[in-house]
Amino acid sequence: MVLRAVAPEYAYSGATRPSGRTIGRMLWSEPPDEPPEELRRAQAMLRRARAVLAIAIMIATCLLTLHP
Repeated sequence: MVLRAVAPEYAYSGATRPSGRTIGRMLWSEPPDEPPEELRRAQAMLRRARAVLAIAIMIATCLLTLHP
């Protein structure tokens, strides 16, 4: 059995090998995987809203069970 080196496959037909210096298959010029500032602010706001809503539901449940 003879093993031959196989060219790497890319996601789309007609794609070429990335140009530039690479580390393995990752380009050096790839941006970091950090979300933009707007998205981080929106996520923080949703986390706060979730906490406020959970506390409000607990208080409302307590008030409704205590009310005769």
